[in-house]
Amino acid sequence: MPRSITDGKLWLSAVIPLYWFSLYTYTPYLTDHIVSLGASLSYAGIVTGLYGLVQMLLRIPTGIWSDRIGRRKPFVLAGCILSSASAFGLLLAKTPAMILIFRCLAGAAATCWVQISVLYTSYYKGEKASGAVSSALALNTFGQLAGVACGTFITIFFPVSVTFLLALVGGLLGLVFSFLVSETPHARPEGKFLQTILADRSALFRLLSASTLAILAQIMLFGGPNGFAPRVAKVLFSASPLQMGFLTMASTTTIVIGSRFVSPYLSKRIGIKKTLVMGFSICSLYFLTVSFLQNFTSLILMQALYGFGQGTVFPVLMGVAINGISEERRGVYMGVFQSVYGLGMFLGPWLVGILGDWLGLAAGFTAIGAVGLIALGMTLLLRYP
Repeated sequence: MPRSITDGKLWLSAVIPLYWFSLYTYTPYLTDHIVSLGASLSYAGIVTGLYGLVQMLLRIPTGIWSDRIGRRKPFVLAGCILSSASAFGLLLAKTPAMILIFRCLAGAAATCWVQISVLYTSYYKGEKASGAVSSALALNTFGQLAGVACGTFITIFFPVSVTFLLALVGGLLGLVFSFLVSETPHARPEGKFLQTILADRSALFRLLSASTLAILAQIMLFGGPNGFAPRVAKVLFSASPLQMGFLTMASTTTIVIGSRFVSPYLSKRIGIKKTLVMGFSICSLYFLTVSFLQNFTSLILMQALYGFGQGTVFPVLMGVAINGISEERRGVYMGVFQSVYGLGMFLGPWLVGILGDWLGLAAGFTAIGAVGLIALGMTLLLRYP
């Protein structure tokens, strides 16, 4: 492997965790922070979900743009700049409306993950590209875990608002390393966006099926563990900020383990379909049992179990979406996949917030459990490569 490629992969492997670190240090506390400023659960759900909605709107256009200019690195830089700006704005925000604005900016930052992940997989050729997906997601989730862990630790000594400052530092460090990332400009694809997508019908089917299941997976993740789970812990068990942080760490840790080790092993050992069935079954179980738990310890254990399910499912779906796609067209396919699943990142917290105001958070979690069962049913009906 040429030295420039090796160095590029090394520096990008440093950027990815810092980039996600800057977006996740405050995640366990964001929903509760919004409510503490006087917002309803519905409003908090919308603000949390806008992070995904912005991604849904921007990822396809930026994916097309990236393919047209034949470059990914500018988006690596943009992602770190936007995540830093979002953290700085959240640090200064004093009203729910200001939180909404800078949460949207965080969504714009996360949009750049399409190009970052495509650049990372470009360092691997042929069949190794699909395996690189698991490595990229592991770096992604490691950064999230480090962010949540550091944010949790700092709340022992400082107010929750300091987690925004920590996010700013992480984003700026990622920006520094971004300048050191190397890239070989790739060939620009021929044809227009729709021609690219429709050129291969079997690839289109894989993309659509993987994207649909990814929507359902993200509804669960952002409706629960990355959305209202800390609020549930506070309402049901009077959890402290430290405990809320540990709760998010529980699922984030097992997502790392699941995506890096469990998912690749199971998909090779028992196949894609059985791996997805196992993962979605675990995720559904979490939501359907939360309202029956008796203490905070049992909630942490279930949250950790959920992480294994989510970590098992997502690398498989991401690999299916880009399976057999040439490098110069991978940005479009990855853009569609990640744009579409952004809808789930909005719908999850929005649905739980609406039902939480109307019927209580337990009803919201039960509804998300039903979404998991739908995903399980679809998995059993679909065919996979």
